[in-house]
Amino acid sequence: MSLVVEAKGDQVASLQPVLPVQFPKGMSRARRGSISAESGCGTTTWKKTVIPKSPETIDRIKKSVQHCFLFAGLEAEQINDIVNAMAETKVQAGNTVISQNEPGDYFYVIDSGTFQVYKKDAQGDQQKVFVYEGSGSFGELALMYNCPRAATVQALTDGVLWRVDRETFRHIIIGHAAHKRKMFEQFLSNVPVLANLTASERAQVADCLRSESFAVGELIIKQDDAGSEFYLVESGEAVAMQKDPETEQEIEVGRMKVGDYFGERALLCHEPRAASVYAVGPTRCAVMDRASFERLLGECKHIMRRTMREYRTARDLLSPVASKTKRDVEAVQAGVKVFSFDVASSSSSSVSSSSASSSSSASSDQASR
Repeated sequence: MSLVVEAKGDQVASLQPVLPVQFPKGMSRARRGSISAESGCGTTTWKKTVIPKSPETIDRIKKSVQHCFLFAGLEAEQINDIVNAMAETKVQAGNTVISQNEPGDYFYVIDSGTFQVYKKDAQGDQQKVFVYEGSGSFGELALMYNCPRAATVQALTDGVLWRVDRETFRHIIIGHAAHKRKMFEQFLSNVPVLANLTASERAQVADCLRSESFAVGELIIKQDDAGSEFYLVESGEAVAMQKDPETEQEIEVGRMKVGDYFGERALLCHEPRAASVYAVGPTRCAVMDRASFERLLGECKHIMRRTMREYRTARDLLSPVASKTKRDVEAVQAGVKVFSFDVASSSSSSVSSSSASSSSSASSDQASR
């Protein structure tokens, strides 16, 4: 048994019982028949739900949501309100948790289990989009934009979900998300690879980003690690370094400035990180997780794949081929990290020596990462 606290401001109006949630096999349940327009953060009167949980359960839920982009930046009290409102939902293999084009009532956080995401193509056929393995969250888009579900999520194994209702979600999350969206939308409008997104699509991307700051020389991603996130440089500069296959010495293969991106190769190709990336100075990046990258960047991923064909590697830079000048080859062989060029933001790049103050133009090259 749990309690619903109906609150206006700091005043408690009434207490109402709420039964635990457990979906039957097949997970068939009635959903709202229509979607009405909502504004702001929901209704004037918000019912704060308190579902008693053990300290161990609360800690487990908080660990499950700590990497969720929606919770980044929330105050501790806001997170506690959401965790208190979450109801445990047990599912069995084969259950459909949410269905594409249906209204959305809940936001879900995965505690355990494996879940497949499907989207219908133009012909109406179900296409596999993503698999959640024991962690992650879904269902936020329908609640944030008051629109039908964008995809279907089905349990591949038995599992446990934590779900929070629409009103709680909108009251706590939407207000914070609106502020964050304003910060990111202006930045995203100047990112070349996202130029073909509509304003609505950019807004959805903005809602799925979180900011991370890095100190001078701090490692952002490491070569050969598994990749789970995509990065856009908001401020500062980052450098991509790749190991020489023979000496294991790191060679600079690219620089990313404001509006540039990195980390996409591991997500697109499902392979380890191809290079390490460090912060050159104090640097802030907008970060997107793999699930959001798969769901939202559609056409942008085709552009990224084309761009990847132009990436250069440490082996390329160490090979004295015609495309490099004699000075470049001698400098690399002497151990000087000379290659410094803009990536992903323009079709041409500049190459400069780390010991020189002037730069000379070079052909279009991009970092392997």
